[in-house]
Amino acid sequence: MAPHSASKRAFVYLPVDTPAEAKRIFYALAEDGEVQMPIQETVLSYRFGMLTDRYGKAWMVNCMKMPDA
Repeated sequence: MAPHSASKRAFVYLPVDTPAEAKRIFYALAEDGEVQMPIQETVLSYRFGMLTDRYGKAWMVNCMKMPDA
């Protein structure tokens, strides 16, 4: 069995409160960077996106949908 190889890439997870805030932060971080997943609505999030900023740091920006109480 081959030894386990850990990922060499870690993401900074950034939870935000509103979809507008998620988009603002995402586009600011993405400037001169590379988008892996455009900011968009998903099943669990109002907005979620993944990118690598201009300095090579990977980010996940997320505005979660809250379950109904």
